[in-house]
Amino acid sequence: MDKELESNISYTICYALRHEPWKFKLELDENGFCEVNDLLESLKSYYENITVSDIEYIVKNDVKGKFQLIEGRIRAVYGHSFERRIIYDEITPPNILYHGTTLEVYTEFISKEGLKHQKRQYVHLSSTVETALMVARRRKNKTHIVLEIDTLEAYDGGIKFYKANDDIYLSTNVPAKYLKIKKI
Repeated sequence: MDKELESNISYTICYALRHEPWKFKLELDENGFCEVNDLLESLKSYYENITVSDIEYIVKNDVKGKFQLIEGRIRAVYGHSFERRIIYDEITPPNILYHGTTLEVYTEFISKEGLKHQKRQYVHLSSTVETALMVARRRKNKTHIVLEIDTLEAYDGGIKFYKANDDIYLSTNVPAKYLKIKKI
């Protein structure tokens, strides 16, 4: 598949499953899944020759693990912004997780208010400094930093954690007292 077409389709699938499924006439269950054939039919108005095999290829080759395809059903694993909350199984988190941001945002907001989910359903955390730094670098012309979250202390303090995939974890809002800037 052409890389530009693959990227465009992936972006459209993300948008449909994360942000406005109703605009694509998709009904998501409580875990965020819909029938892959329903998604396919919706995508045909954008990509006339798209097939289930194309969707399967995109899911399989997505390095960020944004999608999950199980028994003919598909979902975005994380990043949802619509009102009805996607349900995940609560976990005991690893000792430390990371969050990429900018020094400017940290100084103005996060250091005072902690990590908030903003327009998403959950706060997004990563298991590696590299992924957190990659997230921070999406903000151009800023000073990129990585925050280290003492997740076990936060968990003991009542913060809930969920595992989206091997690298991405989700949580409820994380107060500033559980955060520190990681030297990178």
